[in-house]
Amino acid sequence: MGRPTGARNSEYENRRSELLARLLPAIVASGGQISLHEMARATGTSIPTIKHYFGDRSQAVAEALRTVQRDAAVHIRAIADPKGQKLAASLLQLARDLA
Repeated sequence: MGRPTGARNSEYENRRSELLARLLPAIVASGGQISLHEMARATGTSIPTIKHYFGDRSQAVAEALRTVQRDAAVHIRAIADPKGQKLAASLLQLARDLA
């Protein structure tokens, strides 16, 4: 029995995350000026696969930016609340985390 219409594969989100991890460096390297063809090449997939997981080119770029924003939020919160560390120690810890 197949999946109902509109239902996603159980591995959909994992696969999307994997593709995004490969796509993000290519988007950054291109300065956001990346084609669907280049996205497919960067992820080792096809244009229909990119469209399946992200929609169009602008949606893929937007999702990459949301991921960067979400990941950066952890570091921004750490800067805002250094938990009693002095400035030098706080910045050193931040640098380590970012590296």
